[in-house]
Amino acid sequence: MSPSPTSPRHHAAVAVALLLGLGPTVQSLASGGALGLAWLWPAVAPADRDAGASGQGDGAAPGLRTSLVECGPDSILARPPHLPNAPIYYAHTSDAASEYRVADDYTVGADICAVQFWGFEALWTGSVWLECQESAPVFELAFYADNGGSPGALVASYLVTPTRQPTGLLYFNNRPLNLYTAELAPCCPLRRGWLSIRGVSIGGVPGDCWFQWLSSPAGDGAALQYRGMGLSEKSFPARATLKNLDPRLRPGMSSSAEVIIESEPKALMIPARASFVHNGKPAVYVQRGQEFSIRPIEVGKRNDNDIVVLKGLREGEMVALENPAEAAKRARKL
Repeated sequence: MSPSPTSPRHHAAVAVALLLGLGPTVQSLASGGALGLAWLWPAVAPADRDAGASGQGDGAAPGLRTSLVECGPDSILARPPHLPNAPIYYAHTSDAASEYRVADDYTVGADICAVQFWGFEALWTGSVWLECQESAPVFELAFYADNGGSPGALVASYLVTPTRQPTGLLYFNNRPLNLYTAELAPCCPLRRGWLSIRGVSIGGVPGDCWFQWLSSPAGDGAALQYRGMGLSEKSFPARATLKNLDPRLRPGMSSSAEVIIESEPKALMIPARASFVHNGKPAVYVQRGQEFSIRPIEVGKRNDNDIVVLKGLREGEMVALENPAEAAKRARKL
């Protein structure tokens, strides 16, 4: 548990398309109804605005609707992005370096084998945003079960280097919009839940680029933006009684503390990033020489960073933190 997490902010829905695959054979099932966005946007404190939580734009110049801003016929969920001439649009920061993470809920009728999303790579100087670009940005795509209208347990996560296509559309004083396409292997079986897309790579020109997810006029009109380590953090008041008082303590002083809720000292744990979904069940890629083989595992308790493995792994075995096939594909492109 991380001390003093912030509560999630409700923002406009983000632009995303979930796909069965990249073939043109699947018919679009549905897209949520559009809602007015003004009442969904809360007042943002100056401190959060300075940290680059989100940006807001007023549409002015008309933009051409091209195939790069439309969800294809293979979409099982279609939430295309706002166009530059929309009355208002938003860009929500979702990047590991910024501590911000954005998640949006979805419901589909099939397993998810690919994801398309629209956004920007931008550099936050502390006062203004600048255009920025990485050579091969890496993203974490995390799927969470729904927990009463908010993200719950992590079901599957992927580290991907998606293909990036410029759409030719400009926002926020000529910032170019990109379309990212990522294939998921294996497909994600979670058909109702939450998807978080977050930039995790470091670097770029002229500095470290942060990912900003563009809003969509479709869907339920809302997404959640968190600041902190994960999506499962909660904040609550607490009182502590000190047995041995230090004479230097004075009223009004602040402190930080780590509260241990539960401990399993003999448990076998792996990073959450090393757990994948195979045939609908948790699995890991175990290294054997120069090769990796996928192996089902039985998992126990987990937090945002680690998972307890009950069966299927032995201490000392090496597991992959990303899909080896995806890593090999990326290496061939370099």
